[in-house]
Amino acid sequence: MLAQLQEKIFNDQAIPVLAKQLNEYQNSKQTSVKADQQRLSKSLEGVDRQIENIVNAVASGLNNPTILEKLGALEEQKVELETKLLKAQQVKEKAAITEELCDNCFLVFRTTSPAGTFLRSRSSSAAM
Repeated sequence: MLAQLQEKIFNDQAIPVLAKQLNEYQNSKQTSVKADQQRLSKSLEGVDRQIENIVNAVASGLNNPTILEKLGALEEQKVELETKLLKAQQVKEKAAITEELCDNCFLVFRTTSPAGTFLRSRSSSAAM
């Protein structure tokens, strides 16, 4: 199994492909986070509008328990949306994954892990 890893992943030809695929995955996640932020912002705007309408209705003299219950539920929903939006906004964009970074990671793996020792010994004996 380790020999297959050496052959398929830990080689110079695989590094550009791996870097590209990792960046594509990372970019798709970032796009998803931005879409979540937009969706949450629009939902929050809608809840704010509903709250404002209810407050205006109560200020005009329309005051019944159903409206006040709805206002309470909207206030809870607003807090939830604000919390989710704040968490989504705290997600930072990730730096691009370069071929050099992948190569350095593989180098560290090959030089420090027991599996890397096995891979080095297999590649050394294969070179002979």
